[in-house]
Amino acid sequence: MRNDQIAAEAYAPFWGDTHAEIGVVTHESFRNRGLATLICAHLIREIEGAGKSAYWSCNKSNPASIAVARKLGFGCPQTYYLFEYEKLT
Repeated sequence: MRNDQIAAEAYAPFWGDTHAEIGVVTHESFRNRGLATLICAHLIREIEGAGKSAYWSCNKSNPASIAVARKLGFGCPQTYYLFEYEKLT
């Protein structure tokens, strides 16, 4: 936070038996200051304290997210494909 503005937020919306997927959003005016890495490191510690492992996923066209993931030690990038069915009328 800076005054009443949220500078960055990290979250873990999806929890499984052994893993929790994390995400982060940094307000545009606060980017490139290391905030995403800092708050994700804290979130990862909380997840590990709950007995889980953190899991990172992002679009391969998001180099900023990939860079944060690498700084935090995530590796083994994998490609996943999403299939979407047309709506039946």
